Amino acid sequence: MDASRADDLPHDVRLLRALIASGEHDLGPALQRYSRLPGYSPSLADIVPVPAADPSPLMEAPLSPQPTESLVHLGTHIVQTARYIDTFFGFDQWFLFDSRWAAAHSDLARSLLRYAAHWDPFA
Repeated sequence: MDASRADDLPHDVRLLRALIASGEHDLGPALQRYSRLPGYSPSLADIVPVPAADPSPLMEAPLSPQPTESLVHLGTHIVQTARYIDTFFGFDQWFLFDSRWAAAHSDLARSLLRYAAHWDPFA
């Protein structure tokens, strides 16, 4: 993607993009890193990829050990993570799915898309 257009993407998409290390072709490691980010609102400024020459795919972000409460599930057509924040905020959740999963689970897919746009079910 053109770097000038990347700034137009939503924050969470830019955050996920920053968590993917060079040469990775799977979202699993990036979601594992995401589940270890501290705080309610992780900043893109805190996430700097390690140079490609480094064999370790770890980022120079302030990662903490993954809280036992955080969860990452990797499926063939859906990946999901619930990043534990604290006892007050609870979890920040990401659901990423493709059109094949959405077609097989249309009601749930529609519900997740509605939740992403309008967190209040009564709105």
